[in-house]
Amino acid sequence: MDERGVMQTTACGTGGPACADGGDGWRASAAGDASWATVLGSVPLLLVVHDPRTHRTRALHGALRSALGLPEHIADGEEDPLLQRLHPEDSSRYRACLARVPQAFAPAPAAGLPMAAAAATAGDEVQTFRLRRPDGGWMWLQGRLQPVPAFAGAPGPCWLLMATDITGLRQREAQDRGARLQPPSGLSDTPMAVIEWDRQGVVTRWEGAAERLFGWTASEVIGRPMADLRLVHAEDADQVGEVVRRLLSASAASVVWRNRNHARDRRVLHCVWHNTVQFDGKGAARGVLSLVLDVSEQRRAEQALRASEHRHRLLAQTLLQGIVHQDAQGHIIAMNPAAERILGKSRERFLGSDSRQEEHDTIREDGSTFPGDEHPSMRALASGQAVLGVVMGVWNPQRGERRWIRIDAIPVAACDTGGGAEVYTVFEDITERRRTEQALRDADRQKDLFIATLAHELRNPLAPILTAAASLRRTHPEGPTGQCSAIIERQVGQMARLLDDLLDVSRVAKGRLLLRPQRLALSEVFDSAVEAARPLVDGARQVLTVELPPTPLWLRGDRVRLVQVCANLLTNAAKYTGEGGSIRLRGRRQGDAVELSVRDSGIGLAPEHLTRVFEMFGQVHAEVDRAQGGLGIGLALAKGLVEMHGGSIRACSDGPGRGSEFIVRLPAAEDVAPDAVAGGDGVAGRPGAARGTGSAPAQALPLGDAPGAGRQVLVVDDNQDAAEMLALLLGLQGHTVRTAHDAEAALQQVHERLPEVALLDIGLPGMDGHALCRAIRALPGGAGVRIIAVSGWGQEQDRQRSREAGFDEHLVKPVSPATLEALISLPPRG
Repeated sequence: MDERGVMQTTACGTGGPACADGGDGWRASAAGDASWATVLGSVPLLLVVHDPRTHRTRALHGALRSALGLPEHIADGEEDPLLQRLHPEDSSRYRACLARVPQAFAPAPAAGLPMAAAAATAGDEVQTFRLRRPDGGWMWLQGRLQPVPAFAGAPGPCWLLMATDITGLRQREAQDRGARLQPPSGLSDTPMAVIEWDRQGVVTRWEGAAERLFGWTASEVIGRPMADLRLVHAEDADQVGEVVRRLLSASAASVVWRNRNHARDRRVLHCVWHNTVQFDGKGAARGVLSLVLDVSEQRRAEQALRASEHRHRLLAQTLLQGIVHQDAQGHIIAMNPAAERILGKSRERFLGSDSRQEEHDTIREDGSTFPGDEHPSMRALASGQAVLGVVMGVWNPQRGERRWIRIDAIPVAACDTGGGAEVYTVFEDITERRRTEQALRDADRQKDLFIATLAHELRNPLAPILTAAASLRRTHPEGPTGQCSAIIERQVGQMARLLDDLLDVSRVAKGRLLLRPQRLALSEVFDSAVEAARPLVDGARQVLTVELPPTPLWLRGDRVRLVQVCANLLTNAAKYTGEGGSIRLRGRRQGDAVELSVRDSGIGLAPEHLTRVFEMFGQVHAEVDRAQGGLGIGLALAKGLVEMHGGSIRACSDGPGRGSEFIVRLPAAEDVAPDAVAGGDGVAGRPGAARGTGSAPAQALPLGDAPGAGRQVLVVDDNQDAAEMLALLLGLQGHTVRTAHDAEAALQQVHERLPEVALLDIGLPGMDGHALCRAIRALPGGAGVRIIAVSGWGQEQDRQRSREAGFDEHLVKPVSPATLEALISLPPRG
């Protein structure tokens, strides 16, 4: 003892050689001190001395040493009895603690350092472990492992473990746990089976849902071994048996396992067993209490969920559409193989990145860069709304080309975090579709160009034929010549209408036809339509009756197109009504609509044909149609034009052979005073001034002398027959006419004498008609010349180009002589 009462020990109890041999010096030191032996043998502890250099037990003291049957000293070469007696589950942990000894003794404590100070410098640890007793049972020990410079004459620094017996405490704790888990009696309503069985596996308790779950009653089961019931599925028996052995050996106080079980009827159940060891009064395991829960439905749900997940994964893997999953920050966390194929990059290239990083590889349809923040997935994340149908061009490095994709980005709630939304982006490669669509558009344009070119080429020869026939009829109005001229004029007009219908029906179907609506009276439409259909009606000696109420019927529409509708219905009626038949054209007011109808006494329609007649090329009477001619587009065009006006058209018939009726309903216009209504679409207020399509001639003027003074007219056409026939007709009408067949000759004549009216073909060699018109307008006095385009090109874009070039009118070949005369006879251009 020093002056403070602290026990002084030295690094070496006996000094000299005993300190250095590291072997029996440990035994000699302890044996040589009788007082120490007496003290250590009486304390109710197990004192263990470990050599930090060899990690071996060197000495064992205390009253618990004898109870465990352990030797007092262990010599070199002897097996370490302490390590042999350790429970397998505690051995590795205990040895790991001893392995840290060298750190605790580096540097070694100085001689004379108090034991408490040495422990403080190295730290200490509480150890709980089990040692096997001589009777095979287990003793629970708990002690503090601490480094000391010397102990009981030990020849150097050592580990000292001072452990107490806590077996009773552990048993009481296990019993307390068992008591807490012990269910009360009469648990018939619990969803769990309550089963208790002893160490031999004999059932001692069968309550709760046990009978309902497994099918046996308590009287049938209690007292029988569990093995007789064959509850455990054969494939799970070995695993369950091993866990049971652990339970009964008290190496585990409670265990939960999940296995398959058999009910009495051999149904397979999936159950979870919560097992707790039951101890007797001496702390020995007397049996096991099991609480069993049937989780078969949960298991089936889990299997269904796994199957569903598998199907969804399989679907994602096999879809032709690309799928990309991005988290709430926009980072890509998953993508399917189709996405890799479409984008031409591996998923490793994308995972962890976001759409903004691909900005350099994406473009809009107009070729501009697609900003990363405007990518559909980023917009969907920012707005929380789906972004659908975005078209984007992406560079595919594997193909070495630009591919076009259509993207839908859909935000979804993040179900696992409960935080912000994530986004799924689904896209498909539409490159081939775009190419196909472009090819179809090109083919459509080529078709339109072909039809327009065909119409142009057919109109060119029709123009001189119509002009020649009109000239013959003017000079020889009676006799065979006049009759032949009238027939030629009617047939040329019919051919011109067919060409117009062929072009118009294509424009209507594509929504390219432009209407010019105006207020007009239905009587005006009837007058022009009857005039257009009159030759066909008269040729078949049919009786045409027109019925209109005394009060005018007003509507708003495109005059020329409504005349076209009415004329097509009259022409259709005339074609399918026999010679001498009757046709009635009627107009009336029906509520807020104006209704016009065409009824005939012709061949009629079967019920199944009442809608088919409006289909393109829908000829329901093939033999008759071929006999009457036509392409089967007149009614389809009429339907399209009526619907463009916001109206409807339908066919009615009492059956084959009983005639047909076509009824058109159009929105009515407010009643207006007659003097407030505009005239034709050509020159306002003047009936007979037509747009100049050539298909519906204006009201015919008498074939006598031209009204008013003759005009100075220049006719320019590279088709000499057309130019000469037109000059002949105009000359017969009292006009002074000069001709030219190209722009150069025309300009020369204009320089010699400025005409009042110039009729210019558009397709001239060299300088075309548009350039010629501009040149005439640029001359002194050229602004006063009435310049009229006479062309085989008659589409809206052709008319627009003529207006831009400075033409006053655009007439389509063949031109109605009456229409042409009406325009030439207008007062001089202001």
